[in-house]
Amino acid sequence: MQMPAKKTPKRPRGRPKTANDHNVVFSASTELVARLEAFTERLIKANPGIRFGRSDAIRTLLIRALDAADRDNAGQPELPLKESPTTKKS
Repeated sequence: MQMPAKKTPKRPRGRPKTANDHNVVFSASTELVARLEAFTERLIKANPGIRFGRSDAIRTLLIRALDAADRDNAGQPELPLKESPTTKKS
């Protein structure tokens, strides 16, 4: 009598998780997307052989901006948010 074959667990659908990263979604104007594309092209030209996409460009810009904000505001109290086209008054 043959032993029943072991069932292998069914793999979940989709791309496997690689880290504990979070997806952040936002809307961007056509002008901002064009600027992001231009920045992405500059990254590609400055780093031949390394593949960069729009997400990489956004991460790079956010890290640079947050690092600069941390340096500029070290030891200072929180500043109030200034009204801009992207912020709305409640």
